[in-house]
Amino acid sequence: MKVCNVDVNNRIDCRKASLISENGKFFLLYFKSDAFFTSNGEKCKITGKSVVICNGKLEFRAPEIQLGGYVVFEADIKDFQFFSDLGIEFNKAIPVADEYMMSTLFHCLSLEYRKTGKFKCELENQLLRLIIIKVAEMSSAQEEYQEMRKHYEFLSDIREQIYNSPFEKIEIDDICNELGVGRTYFHRIYNAYFGTSYLQDIINSKLENAKKMLVATDNSISVIAEKCGYESDSYFMRQFKKHTGFTPSVYRKKYSEI
Repeated sequence: MKVCNVDVNNRIDCRKASLISENGKFFLLYFKSDAFFTSNGEKCKITGKSVVICNGKLEFRAPEIQLGGYVVFEADIKDFQFFSDLGIEFNKAIPVADEYMMSTLFHCLSLEYRKTGKFKCELENQLLRLIIIKVAEMSSAQEEYQEMRKHYEFLSDIREQIYNSPFEKIEIDDICNELGVGRTYFHRIYNAYFGTSYLQDIINSKLENAKKMLVATDNSISVIAEKCGYESDSYFMRQFKKHTGFTPSVYRKKYSEI
């Protein structure tokens, strides 16, 4: 890649922005404000702080936009393979998760662009490649987030069912089949959504229900264990003490007197 121009922290008058509207060039644009433009006739909408890579002639709808930075560069066949390997999509706005990191990289590239020296071109090229890799990384994270979000409602219903019916056994494989995901991914997104594991929620739901029954009813330990979905009284008592610090009998006596 060959860097043709770099600038940072500018309000661009789009009516005079000839530097970023040349044919045959690629553009890496770091937006700090909403924007709407077309690139070779393809529409691109920017909402909030985002980065986009595009090529062709840019035509902005608004008279002025705020950029954290932009790079104009040329690319050859090897660079196209680089883009392909990273899964780069042109004219796709990628939300910037780390503004400090992105601003720092643009400033570093801008400084190198204005210097002279034996390794100027190589430094520019490597910094530009690093920025593009970071854009690809953010894009991948965004896609994963969107993939995870589509499962949220279903998993919320499962979690509600766990706490409302602790005696019911919900098989993980059944949930994974319904979602069309593997066990590892299921556990990862469950923890990402709720800040705890699926298995810990199972345990918590059983124990919370057991606590209520110990205090509010005269049911025996065996009956409570069964109603909370435990097949073994001894396992129930061990797990209860491990998580509460009390045996069921001691817990009943302590909190029934309050």
